[in-house]
Formats: sequence, C-alpha cells, structure tokens
Amino acid sequence: MFMNNFTKCCSSLGRLQSKSKTALMLFMFLALTSLSYGQGWGVDPTGGGEEISDINASMYEVPAMKQVSELMAPGYFNGFFDACQNSDEEFLIHAVDADPGADDPDMPQAFNGEWGKKTGFAKGSDHCNWIFYYVYSVKCAGEVTPFTVKYSGGDATAPWVPKQNKAAYNVLIQDKLDLDLCFENRPVAPTVDEIKAMYTDNSEHVKVYGEMVTKRTKTKNDDCGWIEIHIYTVKDYCESNAFEFSITYSGSDK
Repeated sequence: MFMNNFTKCCSSLGRLQSKSKTALMLFMFLALTSLSYGQGWGVDPTGGGEEISDINASMYEVPAMKQVSELMAPGYFNGFFDACQNSDEEFLIHAVDADPGADDPDMPQAFNGEWGKKTGFAKGSDHCNWIFYYVYSVKCAGEVTPFTVKYSGGDATAPWVPKQNKAAYNVLIQDKLDLDLCFENRPVAPTVDEIKAMYTDNSEHVKVYGEMVTKRTKTKNDDCGWIEIHIYTVKDYCESNAFEFSITYSGSDK
C-alpha cells in the first residue's frame, strides 16, 4: 500500500512542478517518515521513530534522552532528517517533556495539538518488560511532526556471586548437620547483610537501594533432635529473577 501511495504522490508531484521547493522538501520529509515506520513499527502517519530494543536493564536504567544536536546531525538514523537539513526552510527539533497532567499519565498520547507519543513509560511497563518513549517535536518545511525514540527492554539477569566471592560464599552457606549441641548452642546463621554483600547485580540501583536478600527460618526445637532451616530469597526488581537457597543446621544433645 505504501508503494502505491508513493507512486501516486510522485505522479502528483510531477504535475505540480510549479510548486515551491518548500513543498518538495515537505513531501520528502513525510515520505521518509512513513518509510521509517513501515520498516520499524508499522505504518504510522503521525511521525517518524527510531527503536532501540533488548536492553537488559531495569526501569531505573533507561538510557538518557538523546541530545537534539545528535538528531540534527547529518546522516542521523540513515539520513532520516537529511532532506530537512538540506532545505532552505527552517529546521528545528525540540524535546517534548512528559505531561503529568494527562488523563492517563502512564499512557503515551497526544501532545501540543499534534498526534504522537509523549515522553514516558508505556502503560503496563515493569522492571521485567518496559517501553520508554522520548518524544521530539520536529519543524521541517513549515510543518511540525513528532519524532519518537523508543527504548524497550527488561531486567533479564538475576543477581549472582562474583568469582572473587565464591570461596567465602561457599563457606558461609555451608550446611552443618548432626552437631553435638543443644538447640540453644546452635550455630548462628549468616545475616541478610552478610549474604547480600556476596552478591552483585546488573542494576546499580538495586545494589544501593534494593532489598536484594530476605530471610525466613523454620525450626524444630527439641534437644533430642533439633533442626533449623534458614531460607534466603535473592531478588532484584524483576520478580521473575528471584530465587531461593537454604542453609540447614541440625543436631542433638548427645
């Protein structure tokens, strides 16, 4: 369908040779816009867009907004804006801020009377699977059109124990069974902070602010044969990355 429209537009353009250079530049810009979406997200008459996907990070690590100067540089996005760049008409780009007053602040929607997606997370985003839009308003050949840079990803990496911590970690989490001890003299299990100190994560934010490790304990208190199981849950912001392990102490007063 796009190619049919393109042929019709080109035929019309041939019959309108008396039109100004501005009209030609506008046509080229809109054609590039439709082509961009046709190759990427599906045809969208509202503006162009670049997509960067498969980012292994939580919502706290969304890449920063690209500078306007990067978008306006010749050759950006396979020359997407080169027609505008080479035009004698005014070519401007400015970033569009998030609109916290929108009816649904989590859903990208119209801005400044122009159809497009506003800056912010798409509705339903979470740390396991998120989409974030940065929106720019582009003025080319007298027309204003939105341009969207779309980042998508999710935290696909669970916390792990670095190689340099492995030996100490293995000692720390070792089971101690069949001890000749009364229950009140049983070993003290590692604290949450001790376990957390052994782990790292691909999210700097979770390492500093997150509750990476939690602990619960199951106990059978009997000097004739006691057992205590300490269950640790290790997690980051993506719940599907969470996992558990346990440390077991057991013994009796022999």
